[in-house]
Amino acid sequence: MSKHFAQALESLNELLLRQEDRVHRCVEDAVHALVTGDAARAQRAMMMDEDVDREEVRIEEECLKLIALYAPVARDLRYLATVLKVNNDLERIADHATNVARLTHAVLEDRAFSLPPQAGEMAARVVEAISRGIRALRRQDVEEARAVLQADEAIDRLDSEITDTARRTLRESPAHIDAALTVYRIGREMERIADLVTNIAEDTIYLVTGEIVRHSRSLREGTRAGA
Repeated sequence: MSKHFAQALESLNELLLRQEDRVHRCVEDAVHALVTGDAARAQRAMMMDEDVDREEVRIEEECLKLIALYAPVARDLRYLATVLKVNNDLERIADHATNVARLTHAVLEDRAFSLPPQAGEMAARVVEAISRGIRALRRQDVEEARAVLQADEAIDRLDSEITDTARRTLRESPAHIDAALTVYRIGREMERIADLVTNIAEDTIYLVTGEIVRHSRSLREGTRAGA
């Protein structure tokens, strides 16, 4: 590896690290606003999205430039492919977090509506998921990545429970129809964040092992069996 290429990779990694931190804060602000009713945190999450979008383009441009200039192979090529995919997933995570923040404003308008407890638990699990997913990538920790995949099932279950609660509210509490529908949408947005974090975990496994585990149920089942 040439000195210039090594320096360019280090600079790219710094861009990615800052983007990871930015997106992590966006998710934290969005779900904190949801659970606490903090409209200021929701607004801060929404304002962060533009910075994430701008940096996503910058990182992609840097990756493509390095591929064109240096024609990397083996692990270096795997790393750049991983950065391209993770970069896209981080931008999409920020989009969904922004949606959570925006929808939170709508929920807050119904002051008599109580957030279902599953929403708070799901919010906590989503923050934990993105924390662990980013940590797995930074440490190139395959076991941590597998744990992220395993934990996704609980988030899916909570999303289903939120949907059931929203349906029950629609039947039993017509005065809260708008809030119930909004909470259902928030559950879907958080579930998408968790799915995108599992993509990052899968890409971490690919980076370290060269194995593509996307769409592989056996990986999750194997992780559960070995737990």
